[in-house]
Amino acid sequence: MDQEASKDIWNLFDREDVDMIDRIVIGTTFDHVMVKREDVPRVIEAFEAFEGDTNLKEQAEALRELLKDVEHVAFAWNQTSVNAGEWMHSGIFDGEDELPYNFKTQDRHFWLFDELDKTAEAQHEK
Repeated sequence: MDQEASKDIWNLFDREDVDMIDRIVIGTTFDHVMVKREDVPRVIEAFEAFEGDTNLKEQAEALRELLKDVEHVAFAWNQTSVNAGEWMHSGIFDGEDELPYNFKTQDRHFWLFDELDKTAEAQHEK
């Protein structure tokens, strides 16, 4: 897929005329996106409702299982095969070893539903 076609798809995330299910699914594919624990049920619902030949229903089940552990407070994906696991790279080293990304102390991520809320607020201000 060429870069322009990719941008057209990514831009659907910001459009209020696009179903929220689709916007959530698209948002989970973005680099640096995270979901707070309290918002995971919304992702599960979107993954289960999304139509198409995907593995989203399996991802929904995996999220359901992960929610059973109360120590999981945030969730992130690497939904691409074209880069390394970005969450394993923080840019912070302990000797020669790079530490995994820490969302509590680093700010390279954004929260999926905070971004959706900002988009909605911006649309309503127009």
